[in-house]
Amino acid sequence: MTIKQYYLRSTTLEDIMLLYRWRNELSVRKSAFRSDFVAFGEHKKWLQNSLKNGNRKIYILMLRQSALGQVRIDIENGVGVIDYSIDKKYRGKGLGKIILQLLEQKVLSEKKCNTLIGYVKKENVISNKIFKSLNYMNENNKKYFLYKKCLF
Repeated sequence: MTIKQYYLRSTTLEDIMLLYRWRNELSVRKSAFRSDFVAFGEHKKWLQNSLKNGNRKIYILMLRQSALGQVRIDIENGVGVIDYSIDKKYRGKGLGKIILQLLEQKVLSEKKCNTLIGYVKKENVISNKIFKSLNYMNENNKKYFLYKKCLF
């Protein structure tokens, strides 16, 4: 598969159960900075507010009609903070790199921000490798790595 076969589509409220399942999947929670289980009511309120927030965009990574993962970007003062995850059925296929490359393309085309940032726990080896492979600059903190890339 090449990157051209994948695309990002905007999230809608119809994605609530898919995002809820992904959010509470054990390995996703383990990699997240907020790792507790999220109740459905709290998730629903979060998604409704997120969809109204002009500074937050959530996309679903798609291949044909299959949803493979999600990426969220929170934009403030020209900086977009990234959060992403891949469905556990599709991990190990290079999709983390693809979802970030597609996000970069979208950000460049929409000129919503000029810098992307990702916070990654040190023990999240795969995400750390992905950000490095995409030439994000790495800043070391005690508990995490901060990855930064200027797009334009």
